[in-house]
Amino acid sequence: MWMNIIVILIVLGSGAAWASKARGFGLFSAFLGLVCTIAAGAIAFAIWEPLAYYVMGQAGTSAGWRFLEDSTWGLSLILPFIVSLIVLRLGVDMFVTKNLDFSDTTNMLGGAVLGAASGVVAAGIVVISLGFMRLPPDALGYQLVTVDRDGNATADGGLWLPADRIVATLYGHLSESSFSTDTPLAVFQPDVHEQAARFRMTYEGKSRPTVKPSEVQLLGRYTVTGKVNDLLSDAFLLDPSGKPKPQTVKDAAGNSPPEGSTLLGCVVNFRSGAKEKSGSVIVTPSQLRLIGTDADGHPFTAHPFAVVAPPDAVGVGLYRFRFNDKSPFIASLGGSSEAAFAFEFLVPPNGTPTHLVIKNDRFELTGDAKKKFKAVQERDQGVRDRSLFTAMGAATTDAKPATASTSGGSTPSGGSSSSSTAADAGNVVVFNAGVNNQIEGVSRIATLPFNIILNKSAVKGLEIGGKNGIRDGQSSFDTKETEIRNLGQELRVDSFEKTKDTGIVQLTLSTDGARSLLGRSVEAAEDILAPLLVDDAGRTYEALGYVYKAGGTIDIRFTPDRPLRTLSEVPALSRGKRDQSLVLVFRPTAGVTITAFQLGSKVVARFEGGMKVQN
Repeated sequence: MWMNIIVILIVLGSGAAWASKARGFGLFSAFLGLVCTIAAGAIAFAIWEPLAYYVMGQAGTSAGWRFLEDSTWGLSLILPFIVSLIVLRLGVDMFVTKNLDFSDTTNMLGGAVLGAASGVVAAGIVVISLGFMRLPPDALGYQLVTVDRDGNATADGGLWLPADRIVATLYGHLSESSFSTDTPLAVFQPDVHEQAARFRMTYEGKSRPTVKPSEVQLLGRYTVTGKVNDLLSDAFLLDPSGKPKPQTVKDAAGNSPPEGSTLLGCVVNFRSGAKEKSGSVIVTPSQLRLIGTDADGHPFTAHPFAVVAPPDAVGVGLYRFRFNDKSPFIASLGGSSEAAFAFEFLVPPNGTPTHLVIKNDRFELTGDAKKKFKAVQERDQGVRDRSLFTAMGAATTDAKPATASTSGGSTPSGGSSSSSTAADAGNVVVFNAGVNNQIEGVSRIATLPFNIILNKSAVKGLEIGGKNGIRDGQSSFDTKETEIRNLGQELRVDSFEKTKDTGIVQLTLSTDGARSLLGRSVEAAEDILAPLLVDDAGRTYEALGYVYKAGGTIDIRFTPDRPLRTLSEVPALSRGKRDQSLVLVFRPTAGVTITAFQLGSKVVARFEGGMKVQN
């Protein structure tokens, strides 16, 4: 409702203003205003993507920058439009100093019509810009795209005055005609108003709508041919008679896919920077968009109707999940640094897919698909034996790690050691977990180190979860603020938050200035290296934060959506200070066995016998 009112007010206000009898208004001035408005919109759309990518590339990793990152696409469109319109209007007023003489009636009616047209363009750009902000899907009472009970998202909820659709059509046409470029809007962002609506269709309206291009990889593609009903079926969901049950799939216009369509699967890898505060990567089908041209050379768009992913955090193999309910989404499991998914789309007969858009980052589809299946049964087998992922270079839950090497040699994971305590094997420190599965300096509990207890009502920049565990944030405390012992359980904060499929692992590098063996292994390392835990399947887990104590101050950082990428983000340990204590905090997948500690690709410590992560 409110979005409709805003659009109507912008259009009526613009029309009424240009219909005024005041000097500088009327038919001719309204015409010049319309020209400036259209030109400003063209400039805004022209620099929209380059500006958005630049800002996202420059954005830091703090929470404040993350908010800007999620609003960048909307701001990068509306701000250039406003600035361009102001500059163009000032330029026109400067060089066109005289008006044309029309009757009062002509000026009023002509000014109203042309002014309203300017209002439609301005309102459309405002609506599209707001669509690319981190707002709920039904912000201001407007939701263009809705999802039916089968998980199909259709664009059937337009405005009373569809200013956004008009603007998308206008500039799409201009991008291939009067304002044509090598990268026309109609081809690279077809139906941009629908894309704006889908941009906000996140998980429960709260998950991240965008991600930096550096945090996503398109690993490869596969195709499957066959009849449409076969392409919409698999061996993982059967009807009561034991036959594959087809999925009900419709395009954005509500049409069923025609015969001759092809299934295209895109294997995508998300890095840790794409995670939510919960530590998972969460994607809805509306956040992925396949772009291409159909048999007649017209643009088409498609969204995934199924996804192939690991069925659980530590299980073996893959499974094919359908996006077939009112709130479809896929989330990564466990605490691994990266998460791979294979999203499946339908390409129209003789259509040519050209780009894949992932949370508004566009990837060009070049070359041939790496795998071509002649039937869905072959694809299903590729899911069962994991070759669907391994052929693309994606990790699977039971992948075996390559033997890591260091400048001083390495000890194979699971190898024997004659020492019952930590020992130096070249440049690799070897620990023996022993029968108790304990390793010196390594804790597998979520409790804060150094007996820290915080008051929930005074945690400053920390976000506290449902069980009073630290969920996210970074803050500093005076040591006296962490020594309160008479707090009730409802105010007591003394642990990091775990999830149902992860556990906390803490590595002590220094205690009151005394370096642990792990701390000494980090001491001479380069600042550009990332601290990592590695499990027996070769999966890596980045440090999510640290606890640093020195000089009467305690610094706590725990940021699952912003892991520590380099040692430069960790407080430096100095040999001249005797009161420094530092603990790195990890959240690996529960149930996995940690076998090594790495800095970048270099193994600095091995845990003989492994250390199983507890939930």
